Amino acid sequence: MNSQEGCKVRVDILGQEYVLKGTDPPEYIEMLAKYVSQKMEQINRQHPSYTQTKIAVLVALQLADELSKIREDYEKIIEELKVLDKIHKSS
Repeated sequence: MNSQEGCKVRVDILGQEYVLKGTDPPEYIEMLAKYVSQKMEQINRQHPSYTQTKIAVLVALQLADELSKIREDYEKIIEELKVLDKIHKSS
């Protein structure tokens, strides 16, 4: 299969089956779904009365927080590399 054609992957997230389509390898899509499912199951265990929608929103906020912190770390690393590159070029 051509990567432009994409693939369909069936995954289970918090007891619901989803068919996900993407151009990434099926294993990658499955890994992402498993990660989301684990996050949702964790919140569901802590708060069994929450609706799936509320759980999904809380997971989305957690993932947005993770992404934001990773972006900050990335930017700091890029700046540090620029400084090191200037030091290296001046020596």
